[in-house]
Amino acid sequence: MQISDILQTMDYGKAPEDSTIVADWLARHENGFGHFIDGAFTDPGETFEVQNPATAEVIAHVTQGSEAHGHRRRACGAAGVGGAFGA
Repeated sequence: MQISDILQTMDYGKAPEDSTIVADWLARHENGFGHFIDGAFTDPGETFEVQNPATAEVIAHVTQGSEAHGHRRRACGAAGVGGAFGA
């Protein structure tokens, strides 16, 4: 499986040896992104910074989880939604 495929499906895969593909993907989502629930990203909400621990560089802005996100995720699990982040 290609890293670019993993970023589309969020299926489990090996960590990339070359972080360029991931860095490009993060750059395309520079305004932040939501949670991956039921096969798709939610709209970005209130975000927080994620830093590269080796350099302290801010690499992403990720949506802070909410109670609504939790309810939606649990509903997917109860419905038997599969995939990388399914039930």
